[in-house]
Amino acid sequence: MATTRVWIGTTAAHVGDFDYADNWNPSGSPADGDTLIMELSSQDVLSGFDQSTITPAALHVRQSYTGKINGYLTFLGLTALYVGEHFGSDSPAGSSRVLVNCGSGQATTIIVANSAASSADANLPPVRVVVANAAAVLHLRRGKVGLACETGQTATLSAIHQSWLTSQASDSNLIVGAGVTLTSLTKTGGVALARCALTTLTHAGGSLETAGLGAITTINANGGAMVLNSTGTIGTVNGNGAAVDLTKSTLARTITTYVLNGGSLAYDPAVVTITNKITASAAVKLSAAAA
Repeated sequence: MATTRVWIGTTAAHVGDFDYADNWNPSGSPADGDTLIMELSSQDVLSGFDQSTITPAALHVRQSYTGKINGYLTFLGLTALYVGEHFGSDSPAGSSRVLVNCGSGQATTIIVANSAASSADANLPPVRVVVANAAAVLHLRRGKVGLACETGQTATLSAIHQSWLTSQASDSNLIVGAGVTLTSLTKTGGVALARCALTTLTHAGGSLETAGLGAITTINANGGAMVLNSTGTIGTVNGNGAAVDLTKSTLARTITTYVLNGGSLAYDPAVVTITNKITASAAVKLSAAAA
């Protein structure tokens, strides 16, 4: 029977074992359909990471959980992953290491409401997630998250939605690794580094940098600041208000079509090829200056 279980993790001789029945209240090892909650605890997860035979309904790693998940909790599938939820009036610190592999057996919804301000691991975000289901979706509202951002990791999902709560510029910080297969990234705020290929990138606020080799079919540059350093070919850029900068890299890049309806475009024609003549779908005023 599916059960809601709350992490304790302090049972003698089994301290930190995620799989040990008496480390949960009520007692029972995680199972299919369970809702697993980690909150109001500083107990690290030290073992029992391999959960690759089960599909829980949800894993909640709440902001009041300040222990560390010291290896990737790996599931066959996970229906929903919630990180950083908090329902009180105080401001808990969150966990400096949350590592979850949602698996491939379920179309996971991943919602990150917050994270710790700093990571237990230098040069890596505190929340790091892997998923391998083409219908999975990540929603990032606040906090620092890496998606398959460690060397050699891969992930597959449908969409990422990155937003903000109080500071459009800095509430959320996202790293998308080079091994990610992703259809769409929609961004209204925060900071992002995208190292993978994309079908559709829609940018309305905050800042974003592309890097690596990934090609992008369509960019809707609606607002914010975008630095496009990836050497993969970009099919169409619809410049509708964003400040688009291609001058930060001297590597050769190609954009097939650029429609400049608003915003700004900075590029060096010595290294950036725009195959078709820059066009506009309405009247615009253009100006040029040395970059």
